[in-house]
Parts: sequence; C-alpha cells; structure tokens
Amino acid sequence: MRPTQHSLEPSLSGRDTPVCSLGRALTDTGWFSDVGPVLSWRGGSGGYPYEEATALLGRLFRWTGNAAGERRCTEVLESILQERSMLGRDGLGYAFDSGLALPLLREPEPLAERVLGLMESGMASTSVTRPGWWSQSFGCHLLRSLAAVRRLGFERRVDALLEELVEQTFDGERFRTRAGSPATYVHAHCYAVEGLLIMEERLDVALAGARWLARIQQLDGSFPDWVGRPESLRPTDSVAQALRIWLLLDRVEFQRAIESAERYLRRCQARSGAMLYTPERSDECSWASIFSLQALTWASEGLPSGAAQELV
Repeated sequence: MRPTQHSLEPSLSGRDTPVCSLGRALTDTGWFSDVGPVLSWRGGSGGYPYEEATALLGRLFRWTGNAAGERRCTEVLESILQERSMLGRDGLGYAFDSGLALPLLREPEPLAERVLGLMESGMASTSVTRPGWWSQSFGCHLLRSLAAVRRLGFERRVDALLEELVEQTFDGERFRTRAGSPATYVHAHCYAVEGLLIMEERLDVALAGARWLARIQQLDGSFPDWVGRPESLRPTDSVAQALRIWLLLDRVEFQRAIESAERYLRRCQARSGAMLYTPERSDECSWASIFSLQALTWASEGLPSGAAQELV
C-alpha cells in the first residue's frame, strides 16, 4: 500500500507557512552532492555525502508523492550497492543506514539478509573504528532499521533481535545506547521508540519512552543531546522525532510538549525554510529538515490512519 501523499508545494499561491517553506527547501536539488548522495549539511561549513540522508530523503519523497525525487535517491543508493555490499560512511557498512534504504530498493532482500546477519553477530557496522560509540554499537537505534527488515518476511529473526535489544538497552523509562552503557543518546532513543511504533510491538515500552522524553524536555522545547554523560548541543533532529512520537501516541496527553517542540522547530528554521541543526549554527541539516517536515505537517494537518507505517 502506498502511503498517504502530502504535496510539498503550497496549496495556495504565495502561501508561506513553516511547512510550505520547509517543503520547498527540501525539493531543492542543491541537497545532492557532486558524487551523488545527499549532503549532511548545506551552507555554513559545508557537509559530506551522506548515504543515510539519501535514504531518508527518498522515503520523504515517497511520502509526498514526488516520484522523480524518490527515483533519483533510489538510483544513487542502488549505484552504491553495485560497488559495495552495504551502505554507510567512511568505508564502513552500517546495518542502520542500510536498513533505512530497504523500502526504496527494487530488490531489497539480499541487503536485508546482510543487515540481519550483521546484527545477529552482535554488530552494527562491518568494523569498529570508535569502540563504544553509539552508531557502531549493537544498540537501541537498530530497532528502527529492524522495522524495515520485518516487512520483508523475516519476522522470526527480527522478533528475536527486537526482544534482545529491548532487554539489553531499555531500563524502564529510557533506552541506553547499548548494553552496559549508563548513557542515552536522545536521537538514538527516539529511533528505538519509532521502531517499536512501526512494528506495533512493545507499545508499553514506546509509551514509557515517550513520557520520558516529555519529562526531560527543556523549557525552550529542546532536549540535551545526551543524558548520563556531558551534553553539548540541543539539536533539532530529536525534537522533530519526539514531536512525531507524541503525535502518534497521544496528542492530548502530550499537548504541552507538542506545542513547545513546534515552537522550537520554527525558531530553528533558516531563511530558506530548511532546519538548522541547532539555533546557533548556520548549517542547514538534511535529516533534521526531513524529520521536521513530517512532524510539522502532522501537527498542522492531523494524522492519517496508519500513520506510524509512514514514518520517514
């Protein structure tokens, strides 16, 4: 089933709302690097070609019905996969990045098998260059990619990994980055909750994780990037993710948190309409913009039936 489509173009001539300006910014072809993948950042200090962001933008284009944009992202990803076995960064293959791309591929099963095999070996990346770092650890964020793998008919293997990850990383209110870690990376915590919502599994855990997000939200609507270790930033990506989570679970219970998150995201929009990573930076962030467009659209228009299945 194709997702409900949301046009990125304003429905009224000259209309300029945060959602419309953000949508226009994301259709700008300037997000694509010279070598193919979408850039992590645009403007400011410049960014790097980011395969994960390419998958996310392709999924966003599918959600909005932009077939040409989705096709361009798919072609970039499939071209990379002709040269390498997995998607990733800096010469490493990542289970997470590869899992996000699965819905866009014409033949996703071989990559899904490699993603599962890596996770079943207790790894998140094909090698480890930063021991203990969240994205290279067998940790909670992988629940998000498992959701895409599960749709391809790997239910038994996915469910075993799901239970293992929840058991190892959820402490009753928040997801730690990995087994044995005292720290939570809020961005990764949100990925974990999103994965459970998509799979419609352990919804008690998802609700507990959403309530924890509401408790740690700052007065300005933001979150610390880390809990349990020194924080340094208040990024927009986790705010947009939390906004989607709250809208999916209970708009009434989380009304105050939702309104505060919306205000923070609007504060962090660049003149172009794209989302800054933090209000202090001049870089426009691709993935934060992608999450924010869906979050602000849902906040203003309401959620369609089965919206969790449409999470970009």
